[in-house]
Amino acid sequence: MLQLWIKHVSGNARQLAGVLQRLGTIVVAYMAASLVSGLVIALAVLLSMLAKMLYAGNWQEAATYTLTGPAWLIMFGFVASFAVAGFAFLPAMLVIGLAEALRVRSAAFYGSWGAIAAIVSFSVFIIREGHGSRASPDWTVGDVAYGLVLVAAGAIGGLAYWTLAGANAGNWREPGTKPAIDRS
Repeated sequence: MLQLWIKHVSGNARQLAGVLQRLGTIVVAYMAASLVSGLVIALAVLLSMLAKMLYAGNWQEAATYTLTGPAWLIMFGFVASFAVAGFAFLPAMLVIGLAEALRVRSAAFYGSWGAIAAIVSFSVFIIREGHGSRASPDWTVGDVAYGLVLVAAGAIGGLAYWTLAGANAGNWREPGTKPAIDRS
């Protein structure tokens, strides 16, 4: 009787340790994916600023900006990654929870849902700022371009998450079982 109880407790402890390890992997992978998405956004914003300087003929300012660009990219990338982590948290956790429950390990799933999470986050931000409350919002080409950058950043962030954690989704449940949707 005692041996059976010890076997049961040790099996549950191993399963709990597996779940806690998986949660740690998910947190680290989400933060890394947010950092990658933030760097993509920062790169797009900084390149657009450089293009505006060159178009305006500010060659000396553009040359100086080019030399300091990597430092700005890192600084702005970290700031943008915190914004991405905050705005995309709820949609990302819903998708990650669904993928873990269904053991989805497809790169296309994570990339496309990363882009969808970016669209949802961008839409919530636009509505919260009051741009979406009018019948015909006054969107500019720049708004659409930044929206597309956010979609690309979401897709790249989703693929970064897949690389770090999504490719092994659901392994904590029953090691050795086949996933519902395999890698592709």
